[in-house]
Amino acid sequence: MTILTLNEVQYAFEKVTKAAASGPIVTLKTDDIVVLNEMNLNSPTGQIIFFKRDGRYLILAGKELYLAAISSPKFNNEVKGHLISTVALKKARLNNF
Repeated sequence: MTILTLNEVQYAFEKVTKAAASGPIVTLKTDDIVVLNEMNLNSPTGQIIFFKRDGRYLILAGKELYLAAISSPKFNNEVKGHLISTVALKKARLNNF
């Protein structure tokens, strides 16, 4: 099992990607996106997975896709990806008491 850790809380990565796949596809400006160094998980769906926190969007998976997009000559300051809800993320939490 692959584990995603965010703020010292662990999540089952497979559940995160499954929930995100059914979430809405959003188009975001790079100014609204936060790239965390510890988020290195590849996206098995081929999509970036975002989670909204404090008015900004964190990349939970697909960091390599984001970096490739912003380095493309056709980059237009917008990136698309799936948004996972707080409820869906909580359901993926390990040891959820």
